[in-house]
Formats: sequence, C-alpha cells, structure tokens
Amino acid sequence: MRIDGRFNGPPNSAHGGVACGVFAGAADSRQATVRLTAPPPLDTDLEVADGPGGWKVVNGPQGPVGRARPWEVPAELGPLPRVDDEHIAEGHAWWRENMFDSHAFPACFGCGHERPSGDGLFLYPGVVAGSEYKADTWTPGDGETDDWWVWAAVDCPSGWGTMASGEVSAELAPMVLGELSLSISTSPRVGVEYQVVARPAGQDGRKLRSDVALVAPDGENIARGRSIWIRLAEVPS
Repeated sequence: MRIDGRFNGPPNSAHGGVACGVFAGAADSRQATVRLTAPPPLDTDLEVADGPGGWKVVNGPQGPVGRARPWEVPAELGPLPRVDDEHIAEGHAWWRENMFDSHAFPACFGCGHERPSGDGLFLYPGVVAGSEYKADTWTPGDGETDDWWVWAAVDCPSGWGTMASGEVSAELAPMVLGELSLSISTSPRVGVEYQVVARPAGQDGRKLRSDVALVAPDGENIARGRSIWIRLAEVPS
C-alpha cells in the first residue's frame, strides 16, 4: 500500500485520518482502532503483517508505523446530535479571522486552507455556542465514499473536539493524531451534506481525547468513533 503525497497532514507525513483509514482498510475492517506509532510516510511502499490482536503496517527496516485491531463502539458512546447551520457559519467566520494566519499546518489535507481548490476537505470545525460540540459539514464528491474518506473526514474535527469550548485558541500548541477508533455502519452518499460533530472526552497530560460522529441529515450517526491526540512541544518540519 502507498499513501499518495497529496494526502499530507504535517508537511512531510500523511494526514492521520487518511493513514488510519488506509491501515484499517488493509483488513477490510469497518470497526477498528488504529494507533499511529510513527509519522506515516508519503509515497512509500508499506507492508501489512499480523500483529498482537490485529495487524500492523510496516515501513521496511524502519519498522511499524501503525498498529490496528478490531473495535466495537462502547455502550457509553451514544449518538452525537446534528447542530444548527448557523453554528457552522459562525465556526467558518472564526477560522477565517483567527486561524488562517496562524494555523500550524495550513496545507493539511483535512483542515488546511492553503490547498488548491478542490484538493482538500477544507474542514473548519467551529464551536457550537452553548455546548462543548465542534462541528462542520462534509459533502462527499464522486469517488469520495470509500471508508477511508470517512476516516479522513472525522480526523481534524476530532482534534478540535478534544478541547473545551473556552480553550479553543489559535495560540494553542499544535497536536497530531495518536489513535483513532471508528465504526462505520453506513457508507456516505455522493452529494449529501453530512456533519462531522465532536466533543471532548478527557485529558491525560499531553494526551487529549474526543468523541466524534458523522451525522446524516436525518440525525443518524453513520459513523461513530473516539480519538487520542498528542500535543507537541513544537511544530514538526
């Protein structure tokens, strides 16, 4: 398997959600936990091998870059709600004002704004007023309904979802995805506007957690998951 160079997160490594989705897809799993053990490389041949309780993705002599195992949605992780459109618009306005000049990864495939038109997800998950939710919309285009696109779409919003609403700031230290767990019950449909909704689920030192869902227009959570993000001391080059 290879992750094409256009699907970057930080400048020289793969977007975490894309990598997790590709790694989960190596075993045709729609319910998996993927832990990234090293920055996933771009334009590099990777191998899949059996691992403890699941499978691992290996970058030749450099060793594993990810480990995956089956995952089931915990009973306490209930569905997340669809939010009002006005909150989406407010979130976009906040991003334009606060993040476009200070984003740690402005060319990120998921939430970067310095991408060619049509060559990114352009997800700007804003705070939903009066709640701990962060949300944005995602409308799949042609060829964008495979499972790994769902992993990609929930990634960046899950990162912003780790933070309490009052903590969201352009001055925060950057984060990278450490682990993403996702269960996909229904494939998204081309041209349908879904919402990616996330909320904080606790913090342990530099590890921040969130719950995340892909929510259909009727409120159905067609994918539900949890993430662990790692706060960095500095921006990787």
